[in-house]
Amino acid sequence: MHANRHIILGTAGHVDHGKTELVRALTGINTDRLREEQERGISIELGFAEMVLPSGDRVGLVDVPGHERFVKAMVAGAAGMDLGLLVVAADESVMPQTREHLDIMALLGLRGGVVAVTKCDLVDEETAEIVEAEIEDLVQGTFLEGARVVRTSARTRQGLDDLLSALEETTATLPAKPTDTFFRLPVDRAFVLPGVGLVVTGTAWSGRVREGDTVEVLPLQRRARVRSVQVHGQKRQEALAGERVAINLHGFKQEELERGMLVATPEMLQPSYMIDASIYLLPSFKRALRNRTRVRVHHGAAEVFGRVVLLDREELEPGDSGPAQLRLEQPLATDREDHIVLRFYSPMRTIGGARVLDPRPEKHRRFREDVLEEFELKERGSPPDLLHDLIRRGGVDGVSRAALHEARVLAESELDPTLGALQEAERIVRVGQVFYDVDVLARTADTIRDLALAHQRDNALSWGIGRAELQERLGHRAARARFNELLEHLAAERVGEAPIHLRSDAVRVGSGERELAAADRAALERIETRLREGGAAPPTASELQKELAVGNRFPAFASLLEERGVLVKVTESLLYHADALAQIEGKLRQFLKSRDVMSMAEFKQLTGLTRKYTVPLLEYFDRQGITARDGDVRRPGPALDSC
Repeated sequence: MHANRHIILGTAGHVDHGKTELVRALTGINTDRLREEQERGISIELGFAEMVLPSGDRVGLVDVPGHERFVKAMVAGAAGMDLGLLVVAADESVMPQTREHLDIMALLGLRGGVVAVTKCDLVDEETAEIVEAEIEDLVQGTFLEGARVVRTSARTRQGLDDLLSALEETTATLPAKPTDTFFRLPVDRAFVLPGVGLVVTGTAWSGRVREGDTVEVLPLQRRARVRSVQVHGQKRQEALAGERVAINLHGFKQEELERGMLVATPEMLQPSYMIDASIYLLPSFKRALRNRTRVRVHHGAAEVFGRVVLLDREELEPGDSGPAQLRLEQPLATDREDHIVLRFYSPMRTIGGARVLDPRPEKHRRFREDVLEEFELKERGSPPDLLHDLIRRGGVDGVSRAALHEARVLAESELDPTLGALQEAERIVRVGQVFYDVDVLARTADTIRDLALAHQRDNALSWGIGRAELQERLGHRAARARFNELLEHLAAERVGEAPIHLRSDAVRVGSGERELAAADRAALERIETRLREGGAAPPTASELQKELAVGNRFPAFASLLEERGVLVKVTESLLYHADALAQIEGKLRQFLKSRDVMSMAEFKQLTGLTRKYTVPLLEYFDRQGITARDGDVRRPGPALDSC
């Protein structure tokens, strides 16, 4: 016995076959709440009631309209069903909406149910047997094949105990609804109650919601606070998956919300104008579905228009299935493995269904072998293979855990165990919070080696290739911090054929030290000697370049000397030998120890230099914190006392 489970049982069947009367006989509740419904004697909107089975299972009954004009409402109600209660009137037998409703429940993935033959008090035994035979033919090959068929009469209460017994047997086979995952509730009604505010209702698909929670309304991607929660009219602190829920939301106006929107835990789902799906065309449709056919796409309580892009053929034949991309005119927030009902644009008729394989795909080109292989994996791959493929496609950027979560290829509860199994099998590697395919990492290390070696060959004076340049040439589009983590991992783990060496701004492979040609070593010595000879008044960079005849390689020579600590760039054009600059700095420090202020004239007198040198030198010492400019004079800077 599975006490305290929450199950949604939905009626289905042709108009005027007694669905509402049967629900009222079972629960005592008239689900036709609208005056028009009561006056016309037919259901127009969804109706709701609740009952408790002897096992303790709480069953929420969703009574759907049977008229063909209200199939949209029927689909909205059927989307949350766990079980179907197919209703067939004994005096009319199987009718058009009986078949369509059965198709819709099957397309939405229902796996169990019961058939109730109503109005049995109006027919004789022979007629009842004929109806049962027609029902048997109808359900053959569907999820209701072999289901209990119970004769009933709401007026005489015939068979109601047998119907409850059949429901008890069927609910016992159902798995529990997932309550330890994120909350999701498709909105089938939104209205304002005086003194309460905005209320939305629906069937909770997963998770739980509590008073005070913050939720997100999709596809608007706006947040709201849950003021209060009710389940079948009773105030509760929380509502669980499988219950009919009413939520009082703070943060929206009534006109902003409508049927078809989704209330969910924030940041769990993302709306998209495209959905990758495996679509199925009903055998009863009787004609092929052409590529780019415009259809009505029903998901939960939402109905949007879109086109079916067939990826491997021009037409889908009745009874066939195939890979497709649904390109929508309005965004939907779906999850992997969700079921969708497809109805023809005009005339409005159910033609098939779809199972979501990727809720946020890229736009695909048709007849691409790689796209079709990816679809095959999405449809039939194991959880580890699906996750590994997603990480592999992340390439050199890798994929963060947050992105893996958002991709929805696995349930949240499966994500971390599967990541652990993939790491243990050495198919992926974790670097910080990012996961990489091991083969992609090896190829990345090889590419870094090739790029760095080419740079080192063409720029012998450079220690290595700049990190920013390397990231750009690798095509790494993620943040610099993530790229630096990747480099540090490759260097520490010695991934690839040649060791990777890192400095703060550059990367080198092979030997960590440069091997300079004799001519380059001689040029470096000449530059160093000339700067030393220049002392406090060295030649400018352009003068040095011309005098020593080193051409356009002078900046590289200067950078190498700066790296070695021999040369200091006061400005791009004024270069000092480190020893000469240290002597000037020493005189300046000594002067400022005994004086609180120094003029430009005093600095000129102290150094014996002209304005050509004193202005850039003082600006350099300002940047170093040794001096601090105060109008036209300098005062001791914050770094003056440092060694």
